Amino acid sequence: MRCYGLAVVGLLIGSLAAGAAEKPRKPAGDGPAMVVVEVCQVEVDVRKLRGMGIDWKAATAHETIAGNPAWLRKWAELLMENGLARVNASPKLATIAGREAIFDIGVTRETIKPLVIDGKIVVEMTLETYEPRTVEQQKTDPEGRGQLRTSLATKAACQPGQTILLGHELSEKRDGDGKVSGETATLTFLAADIVRPEADRPKQAKGPIDSELRAEPASVVVGARPLGSAVEVKNEATPRRR
Repeated sequence: MRCYGLAVVGLLIGSLAAGAAEKPRKPAGDGPAMVVVEVCQVEVDVRKLRGMGIDWKAATAHETIAGNPAWLRKWAELLMENGLARVNASPKLATIAGREAIFDIGVTRETIKPLVIDGKIVVEMTLETYEPRTVEQQKTDPEGRGQLRTSLATKAACQPGQTILLGHELSEKRDGDGKVSGETATLTFLAADIVRPEADRPKQAKGPIDSELRAEPASVVVGARPLGSAVEVKNEATPRRR
């Protein structure tokens, strides 16, 4: 079984090599830049993978994956398609560089403030995910939230069009007897790009991450508002693509 698992890992790694490479691009021209930021958080069922003979730690430490977050994200997406992982949150926001944007739908709250510095995109961000609330809880406290699941506050920099790994956390769940009932790996990715005029865009995207970020319009675009204020959704377009 273990040999089978290693073979599966090898095939997955090989399938990513052709499609997930990223090339930094030149920023937009003069004037304030419009920046698109996507923060994707994926929860991988490590216990299920182990049952298939796949060692998560060994797989993610593989030299091909460890040095390329885009490949790791693509692998996580393949695991989601096969019921071995789930997405906790994947909001995509667009805002002018230097202005804060907020995404808040109850179970997911994210704030971003991107800057363009020396050709790089620097993003200050927070991401919180919450447990879904019951109907009764929603009736008694319409403005409340469920139990906090994950929380992240950080500042990161990347090249336009690049995907980076913000966090990789392993955790265990235990039952009433103290036995391990579940093991998960929580991966948080950030992908950012500068929106360029139509005339400056290439006819074909350079990779899967680029393709997602170049989709027009962004899945949700919100205005810049003070932290804690109500979010005004300006545009809701096509569903997010995997």
